Amino acid sequence: MSVDREARVDLKNRVIYLFGSVDVDMSFKAIVALHEMENDDRKASITVFLNTDGGSESDGWAIYDAFKRSPCGITVIAVGECQSMGMILLQMGDNRKLALHTRCLIHLGWGPSLDEAPHSLVLKALGKEQEVCDEMYVRCLADRSGQSYGDVLEMCIHETYMSSTEAIARGFADGLY
Repeated sequence: MSVDREARVDLKNRVIYLFGSVDVDMSFKAIVALHEMENDDRKASITVFLNTDGGSESDGWAIYDAFKRSPCGITVIAVGECQSMGMILLQMGDNRKLALHTRCLIHLGWGPSLDEAPHSLVLKALGKEQEVCDEMYVRCLADRSGQSYGDVLEMCIHETYMSSTEAIARGFADGLY
């Protein structure tokens, strides 16, 4: 097998593994691997295996934006868990698949803590930024699922966990892997 475990990539077979928390390390390695594969063949498809409990919104959006603008066909296959920002990464695929026992979660961001915002004006500014991030999150899920913004927002407010078959029925994925 030609997988570089540190880089989480199999260049020969055009497979990228995004396992663990979404962070700057994951986004760097994913985007570098994507660019290497695009430089090798801009028409060949790429498969992304995903297993994440979520993580950094900014790093997740960096991955999402890079893959959505790629000329390569992107298949994303979620296994294990596909939660929080992981659900956005699933949406970057032209073809979105879930393994039978994958657990999915959509929710609103948790926002700042009092430790991060010791002053009320800082807390207010961070809260406004979280509202912007939540709107992007809900809009992406609504657009890709075909559900209304209001319906997806309601699911996010209630921290909605789903089985793979429930997520497929709600339009968040295209089928089982």
